[in-house]
Amino acid sequence: MSQTITFFLGGEELRVQGISPATTLLDFLREHRGRTGTKEGCNEGDCGACTVLLAHVEGPKNDLVYRAVNACITLLPAVHGHWVVSVEDLGQAPDRLHPVQDAMFRRHGSQCGFCTPGFVMSLAAMHLDGAPVEQAETYIAGNLCRCTGYGPILAAAGDSVAAPEDPAFGAKVRAAKDWLIARRADDDGLFYEHGDERYDAPVTLDALLRLRQDHPEATLVAGTTELGLWLNKDLQDFPHLISPTRVDALTGVDFRPDGTLVIGGAATYEQAWPKLSQVIPEGQDWFERFASMQIRQQATIGGNIVNASPIGDGPPLFLALNAEVELASTRGSRVVPLTDFFTGYKQTELA
Repeated sequence: MSQTITFFLGGEELRVQGISPATTLLDFLREHRGRTGTKEGCNEGDCGACTVLLAHVEGPKNDLVYRAVNACITLLPAVHGHWVVSVEDLGQAPDRLHPVQDAMFRRHGSQCGFCTPGFVMSLAAMHLDGAPVEQAETYIAGNLCRCTGYGPILAAAGDSVAAPEDPAFGAKVRAAKDWLIARRADDDGLFYEHGDERYDAPVTLDALLRLRQDHPEATLVAGTTELGLWLNKDLQDFPHLISPTRVDALTGVDFRPDGTLVIGGAATYEQAWPKLSQVIPEGQDWFERFASMQIRQQATIGGNIVNASPIGDGPPLFLALNAEVELASTRGSRVVPLTDFFTGYKQTELA
């Protein structure tokens, strides 16, 4: 049971205490680590200037998986147990650039430069994923540029996609992966306190349900794509946050023998889509328009539903699919048709 936010950054393990759990990753990088390459633009997950990568290992072979996310709406405790990759980690020196940085330079993909680090990180994710150049627009859909017209940036994507792995960055990958594998075996959750603030992230469903029972006033938080705006724009306070994102039972996506697709409430849209697309193969265009890759890799389907926003893009799809919601507590569980789950404006059966 960890009471310290621990993650890998800049080739070393960081153990963080004495800081508010409502601190964003963006503010931590800039104000506490001097990593000012990550920019603050919109501060609501729209412009992509703050894009960083979060890496973790998963599966029986400890495969290394990268997610491009918006640091401005990512809370620091959410990176516990991850490798955080910011733009400072890519190149070694002005004359020793990462292939993506080199391609951006040669293709004149930067003018004012403010958005450039975010684009570089999104293209770095594409390079690390080994994605084809045809997916370049998908990878940078969450990054805005008001100068270049995107042409030079897409040209840089084409150049960099076939570039070999940078040896210097490869060494960082190996060191980070070793750390992630060691940490994975010891993951027993995060229970972090600072003054009157708390952030709890258990790893079992039973522990999560007990926390919810004992602290009904606490706020559940997953991808923070909504709560991040409440923090940054509305300046709301959340003294106690409980996260379900470390509970395996809530992040899985799989078919039952009868063909029913079961999606964990804390699974992100990006996690769910490979199997959800088998249910609605005609939905690829909807999926790519739903949100940027950064948002799809943070936003959870459960969070999108329980938020019950009338402008949410996910619920209409699941209503059309006649989806059901399984609600659980320490008293047991029940299944509710999604059509009955919504009871009013931003109101649900949970209220």
